[in-house]
Amino acid sequence: MALRRGIASVTLVVGLIGCGDAGEDEASTSAAPAVQAQDFRFAPASVRVRAGETVTWRNRGRTDHTIKGRGFFSRAVPPGGRYAHRLAHPGSYDYVCTLHPDTMRGRVVVSP
Repeated sequence: MALRRGIASVTLVVGLIGCGDAGEDEASTSAAPAVQAQDFRFAPASVRVRAGETVTWRNRGRTDHTIKGRGFFSRAVPPGGRYAHRLAHPGSYDYVCTLHPDTMRGRVVVSP
């Protein structure tokens, strides 16, 4: 019984860390750029960050959205939810909502 509880706790922690949202501190994302997912678009469509910064996507819409780019993929983010991802390497990262790919596209540009 105790072993099952321990496995369940580890699974929960790994799940939270792996998704990049609920496992993040609010302090780590408060000063970083935020992107709104609302009305089937990302706003702003393009953001700039420095390597090592975290971008937070907040769902302000009425339906679930996802955020998928090179090296990151959220699970469905419900209305009112958020997803955060730290971008460590310089480059341009295009991303899309896989549920609404025709209208929801964006880009994060990471500078050194």
